[in-house]
Amino acid sequence: FPNHIPSLLEAARLRLILQQHIPAMALLDKVFLRDPSQPDAWYLAGHLFLEMGDTARAVNAYQKAVDTRPDMRNAWKQLGDVLTALHIERAISYYDNALRLDSTEPELYHNKAYALNLFGNRAEAIELFRQLCSRFPSYEPGFYHLALLLAESDSTQAAVEHFGVAIRLNPSEAGSYLQRAKALQKLGDRPGARSDLETALRLDPGLEEARVLLK
Repeated sequence: FPNHIPSLLEAARLRLILQQHIPAMALLDKVFLRDPSQPDAWYLAGHLFLEMGDTARAVNAYQKAVDTRPDMRNAWKQLGDVLTALHIERAISYYDNALRLDSTEPELYHNKAYALNLFGNRAEAIELFRQLCSRFPSYEPGFYHLALLLAESDSTQAAVEHFGVAIRLNPSEAGSYLQRAKALQKLGDRPGARSDLETALRLDPGLEEARVLLK
């Protein structure tokens, strides 16, 4: 069945996983010949262009996917991620579209909060990270990044507490101990900071920043 669109899409997806970009594009071209507005094909094309380093065409492809199928949450998320990487503030509205379609994925809140901070809206970012931590209490990256923003905002004690939650959720992440150590040092708790730095280096001996701070 050489003209069966679902089979062509699956073959293109597998080629993309194998990073065989030209064969993947050839398969997508076959789909476009039969259905120029096929949203799943445009979504895959967005991934393909992104892997090839052509962000402008990637954005265009994802946009065509949501133009045809406005309920394609993953395409809205990809648009948000790509525009955030390009420092284009329109990314926020794309995350909002994705969240309206599905508010059960913590990564969507996380990425939007990251973008808000990137575009200078730190207070909104902190509030969204708080919502994320409240709604998804087992999502460790939310506590870690909230703690980073609190530390930058001079809410050092709150930062220490949130780094502590991140550590309880993922005790093998050396970076959390390093960041908590910096906050503890700022609070004047040198023994606590030293203990965290020693743990960070035990988990990741190559963590040079922790080694310098410990000295």
